Amino acid sequence: MVPQEMMPSHWLNSPALVLTTLDNWQQLNQFSYQTFKSGIGTSDAAEIKRLATQITSNAQDPQQKLHAIFAYVQQNIRYVYAHLGRGGLTPHSPSWTLKNGFGDCKDQSALLISLLNAAGIKAYPALYHSSGQYLLKSAPRLMFDHMIVYLPQQKNIEAGFIDSSNYKLQYPGIIPKNNLAQGFVLGDEQGTFININTQPRPNTLNMVTDYYDINDDKVSAEITLSAKGYFDNYFRSIWLQSQEKEKALKGIIKSLFASATITVENDKDLFKPVVIKARIEFDMNSKLADGLLFSASYKQVAQSFMPVAAFTDDEARHQDLYNALDLAITHTVRISDKKDLYANLLEQPVIIDTPLLKMNANALVDEKMALQMNIAIESFTLAENEIKSFTTAFNDAMENGTWLIQVKPGKLNSTTQLADDKKGVDLAGIKNLIDRGEYEQALTSIKKLLEKQEDAEGYFFKGLVLGFLNQHGESDVAFERAESLGYEI
Repeated sequence: MVPQEMMPSHWLNSPALVLTTLDNWQQLNQFSYQTFKSGIGTSDAAEIKRLATQITSNAQDPQQKLHAIFAYVQQNIRYVYAHLGRGGLTPHSPSWTLKNGFGDCKDQSALLISLLNAAGIKAYPALYHSSGQYLLKSAPRLMFDHMIVYLPQQKNIEAGFIDSSNYKLQYPGIIPKNNLAQGFVLGDEQGTFININTQPRPNTLNMVTDYYDINDDKVSAEITLSAKGYFDNYFRSIWLQSQEKEKALKGIIKSLFASATITVENDKDLFKPVVIKARIEFDMNSKLADGLLFSASYKQVAQSFMPVAAFTDDEARHQDLYNALDLAITHTVRISDKKDLYANLLEQPVIIDTPLLKMNANALVDEKMALQMNIAIESFTLAENEIKSFTTAFNDAMENGTWLIQVKPGKLNSTTQLADDKKGVDLAGIKNLIDRGEYEQALTSIKKLLEKQEDAEGYFFKGLVLGFLNQHGESDVAFERAESLGYEI
């Protein structure tokens, strides 16, 4: 089997022979739970009770107690994988873990459960396979590689799973790998499989690009990204664990803006979504009076936050295409500059509406000039003969998913009343896009211009942009065409 990006887990694709001596899952539950409890003991119960009281001293209800205890363990106990001589189910005692300041998943689970129980909150250990998919329930056996904590429904607390071993991830600390994962909950009255995603935790990214100061020589803007679920975990882990934090995040948003000054909020708050803010300033050679171009596209967003190669290249595909999570991204672009401005609408994005993929754009009627672009992808598994219908729609969005306006001085108006400019983008407008580092949009505009007429300067700009995009062979071809039409390079 030759692996490919975004294929289903090899556990689902590879033949396997499974042998077991167990008759049912309750046998495994009884063995696993008794083994787990043997490591906890009761000798440090008084110490745990005192600590639980101290941690929750300011909590007003069970949920606040839960959050306080989760934060304490995640922030004070480092994850270290080691269970030499203990097996995979026997934890160190909670007092040992507290004294040493580290522990593996079962050590942290044992500490969490002990503290929660001491605070009057029911909690149980749960076994989990980190692939999230490998569950052959017809053969009971120890097939797990991770332990987390299960909370049953109780006063002010929804049923669900928590995991403190994932470094500084937002509560509940569960990495949303897919929608199929189940935990095997241990306990005297447990021994059942429960879906990890019992409560909907949306994987959303909300982006806002605000052009707040537009002048002849400079344009200033701020981009804000607010993330939940998968996206929050992604940004938070990069920011907290990368040696060059700002460089790492700039690498992610480079298809949106070529350069920016970045700040991050809530990166250490376990109960608020992480927020990334980037300040951008563009030095302009074009004049506002002649019209400045502002754009947004599905492609800009997709290149930063989606596996574009897997979603576009169906010809080389020989494995099923597997998308594990429902994802939703919203990009709002607004021009909030207080000057009197009006806009010509040069281009609108195509609307994609399929069962698995939805992309659309709409003007925000309550704002001066603002547009919202929405991308939503459902979780799915597509066989080889089903992939093309998805990639065809995605490619259409990548090629024709651009919103483009030309802004000039004048009376205020709304994006719902934009004048429709049939002439399209001229060379000055293209240079305006290149000045701002919006190379993909500049390339799209150049191609449309050259479809109408052969233009030496147009081919020069095409070669320039292709070079910025590291497409050097095509760049050389464009420069040669510019020279052949009389452009002096």
